[in-house]
Amino acid sequence: MSEYSYNQDGLSTTHNTGWLSDPRFATAYAAGEATGSWSGAAIHWRVHVACWFAERAMQREGDLIECGVNRGGIARSILSYCSEQISAKRFYLLDPYEGIPNSVLSERERAHFELFKDYYSECYQAVVQTFKAFPNVYPIRGLVPETFNQVESKQFCFVHIDMNNVKSEMAAAEYLWPLMVDGGVMLLDDYGWQACRDQRDAFDAFAAKRGLSVLSLPTGQGVLMKSEAKSNSISVPHNGLTIHPTAYVSENAVIQPSVKGSLFTIGAHTQIYDFVVIKAVGGSGDIKIGEHCYINPHCTLFSGNGITLGNYVLIAPGCTIAPTNHAFLSRQEVMRHQGFMPSKGGVVIEDDVWIGANSTILDGAHIGQGAVIAAGSVVRGEVGSFEIWGGVPARLIGQRPKDVELDVKLTDQENKKPLVTVLIPTFNRAEMMKAAVGSVLTQTFTDWQLIVSDNASTDHTREVMAELIAQDSRIQYFRHDENIGMLGNWESLIKRIDTKYFVVLTDDDLLLPGFFATILPHLENDPELGMCFGTTAILDADGRHLGNAPAAIKPGRYSVGEGAVEMTYRQHPASNGALTRTAAFLGVGGFDVRAQYVADLDFMVRVAACCPVMYVDHYVACHIQHANNAFANATAWYPGLTVLLENLQSMKGLSRQHLEGITNNLQAQAGRR
Repeated sequence: MSEYSYNQDGLSTTHNTGWLSDPRFATAYAAGEATGSWSGAAIHWRVHVACWFAERAMQREGDLIECGVNRGGIARSILSYCSEQISAKRFYLLDPYEGIPNSVLSERERAHFELFKDYYSECYQAVVQTFKAFPNVYPIRGLVPETFNQVESKQFCFVHIDMNNVKSEMAAAEYLWPLMVDGGVMLLDDYGWQACRDQRDAFDAFAAKRGLSVLSLPTGQGVLMKSEAKSNSISVPHNGLTIHPTAYVSENAVIQPSVKGSLFTIGAHTQIYDFVVIKAVGGSGDIKIGEHCYINPHCTLFSGNGITLGNYVLIAPGCTIAPTNHAFLSRQEVMRHQGFMPSKGGVVIEDDVWIGANSTILDGAHIGQGAVIAAGSVVRGEVGSFEIWGGVPARLIGQRPKDVELDVKLTDQENKKPLVTVLIPTFNRAEMMKAAVGSVLTQTFTDWQLIVSDNASTDHTREVMAELIAQDSRIQYFRHDENIGMLGNWESLIKRIDTKYFVVLTDDDLLLPGFFATILPHLENDPELGMCFGTTAILDADGRHLGNAPAAIKPGRYSVGEGAVEMTYRQHPASNGALTRTAAFLGVGGFDVRAQYVADLDFMVRVAACCPVMYVDHYVACHIQHANNAFANATAWYPGLTVLLENLQSMKGLSRQHLEGITNNLQAQAGRR
């Protein structure tokens, strides 16, 4: 692989980076860096993107505004880079200038940014000092959107949003978008980061409502450009309508306001398509639409006596939900003047219901969880859970098979655990550990969680981890208050495994990009396998190739016990090149701290002694050999070997022949050390 031309801020590439040597950019970056906004992080490409878009946006009418400033690094770089154009513009800088208030953070955001509390401090006067030489720059202190009343400009060509929370960022976007000129740029700093998936979902929905999409950049930023405004047929009441930021409502849908106080709520990730009509009529009931619902074109919902849709409700095109009935008891008076019949309780549709095309759901209908309504049906009573109804009027015509019934609440499916856990124990190796984490982030397989356990490091490990967690919410970080020893740290880390598979990656090791893609399919396709491992390249501190682990094994599947003999011959497999089935690991007794510096080899051999294992002859990981390796000599390695052999001798089912083979191989390895 060619040497990276750029490798920082979560982005590694061999692409051309000539702009880095552009004197104008270098000067602009240095000006921004001098503010202290980036806490020593290198974010050249992000700054380049901001400067490039700002310069082009300033060819339009309108001013600039940044929501989320901290110490003003990006703004200062833009001022330097665009010095010729900026004098004719005003630049507003909105921020509390003392960190992110808890009042705007969700619970998940609050937990995520706990590690960042030391990054933000009182900085308003510092920002004022930075920009005092620029009379057209206006630092405004306070929360968004409350501070917008201090912004005099009502036309913007460039909007930069970087507030690290959904609530403030969506408030800014909703307020500023109508004020942006045609061709104006909205730059979203948080859009592409894994830790900011809620912002991404919210801005995707925001863009979709306007017939647009967000351009996702490899820097983690997102870009929206304002085009000529389109008419929007959604009629939004001043009060009573709540649409979750991640929901999508077509611009061709019609939501008519209530004059009787009805409340309309549309839940997260729900999608409402073209020509759907949601109308307050026939009563003062509310309409509550849950999460992940799909309401297809040409459906009509009348509020009437109230509509409640659960989660994951599917409504096919042309359906009508009408929990109301015109009164018609008098022949002497036109029905339009007779009002409405008394309520029968409205309409309730529980989770995971599918309503077929052109069906009508009437007042008093209660459709249970998992039910199916056939196309063209008229439903006016109670439908049991997982029942299939059809006809006019609808009647019971079948049952869904029991094997498709839901054992858990549907909303719990969104919180399912990942498939794999990557474990990294670390102590005072901040830069090595950062590279190890980076090697996980490059994996093509993404259904993993990474847990780092810090054994009370005294270097800048904590700061590095804060930076990494900001990039990806799949990363978890735990720090011991005092050093509990290497093995204690390993043991505490391994106890956190709660996924189907795991791999232990020490802080001086690296996974190659195809690790999971190479190894995982074998375990998924062969449930008997306890472990699958590939080849780990052993490198010195300068990157020279010293050898491989394992050193002499034929690729293929090995039966119970046979794999343990083979994997202990000569250079045994490295733990960072092996993906282990958690059930098999626990089944052989888990992690044994008594094995000391061969504790990883100990559990690997025990798994291979009780389960089939597989070796795939592909490079999947790297081990860096250096002076501070824990396994650098036989004196450190040999004591745990005795425990390993004792563990094997106590295992039932391991043949004498296999035990002797493993013993001879391990003793030979110890002798070579």
